[in-house]
Amino acid sequence: MADFNVPSTALLLMDFQKSIINRFGEAGTELMPKVAAVKKAAEDAGMLVILVRVAFRPGYPEISDNNVRFSGVKTRGLLTEDDPESNFHEALTPNSGQLVVTKNRVSAFHSTSLEQLLNVREIKHLVLAGVATSGCVLSTFVDGSDRDFKISVIEDCCLDADAEITNFLMKRIFAPNSTILSSKDFIASL
Repeated sequence: MADFNVPSTALLLMDFQKSIINRFGEAGTELMPKVAAVKKAAEDAGMLVILVRVAFRPGYPEISDNNVRFSGVKTRGLLTEDDPESNFHEALTPNSGQLVVTKNRVSAFHSTSLEQLLNVREIKHLVLAGVATSGCVLSTFVDGSDRDFKISVIEDCCLDADAEITNFLMKRIFAPNSTILSSKDFIASL
């Protein structure tokens, strides 16, 4: 089980937005109570919790025609800043004063204020959870590691379209370089 120094640890909950969770159907619905319990436990313990979302300005000026990953978002008119479906899932409604980072790339670090928010608070350890494992979790994991953060990943609070991808990433990429734990273990460690 991981040992968390709460004042120097932050929980990043990434891309738990209505339209994204809804794409996963029952798996997304089953995931959200676990994520909500993790958020509540971290907040109750006094841990910094940052909600991260992906959203774009009207007209999608942030998306190049060369960007294969987000071209479908642009074509279908999804994830605009003012679209209610881009808001966080109701299980994760931000609290008053909650730190929210809006990104327009896969990594929570790319062109956002995340690193500054973490450095100001002297955060050294990141706990990651998000959708999708092969997207925001992987990209933020790599960026966070490159920035010398200690990383933990809450395995059962990550989801991908293909469970084999999540299993592969947890065992082959994340485990050798971080701590992998369950939501139950995370909560018990606080």
